Amino acid sequence: MDSEKSTSKSCNTNRHKHDYVARLRTLYQAHAKHIINGLRRTFGDGPPEPEDITQIAFQKLIERGNLADIRDVRSFLWRTARNLTLNEKRAMQTRASYDFEIENLFFAQHRDEATPERLLHAKEQLQCIDEVLRQMPTRRRRSFLLHKVEALSIAETAKTLGISKSTAHREVVKAGIEIDVYLQMRAETPS
Repeated sequence: MDSEKSTSKSCNTNRHKHDYVARLRTLYQAHAKHIINGLRRTFGDGPPEPEDITQIAFQKLIERGNLADIRDVRSFLWRTARNLTLNEKRAMQTRASYDFEIENLFFAQHRDEATPERLLHAKEQLQCIDEVLRQMPTRRRRSFLLHKVEALSIAETAKTLGISKSTAHREVVKAGIEIDVYLQMRAETPS
């Protein structure tokens, strides 16, 4: 008797899984092209690529597991895809501005003159920054790298590390001060 219940339960689970996969396939066929075209109209061809964002939106839908609580799946997918695109564009902008800041830091006076000496100086400064980072407490180093290099907001940094926003902000500020002080000391010390 128990064997029959187990077999019946297994068949129901497999049928449910099959139905779920079939429903997702149907949803993808019905909505993917619409979402891709909408992303392309709204944001252009990329980056990020509309096809990639659409795939990720469907992945988010799959991760939810339960579609019953979604009133309008098409709207859910569109909002998810739009938000993913906006987040990626924001991150790309942040990375670009950070790259610009780094470039200005090392090549501010003579932008067009990337001489071997200037490149060597920039490389030495990066090595100094790396040295300071390695000496920092782990939480401070990770806070700084997540915020300044990975371009996460303070709130995202805090969430990633499981700390408060004020602690994340304080760690990023302390790391920046440590780096500035170290670079100033190196600049004042004769070689």
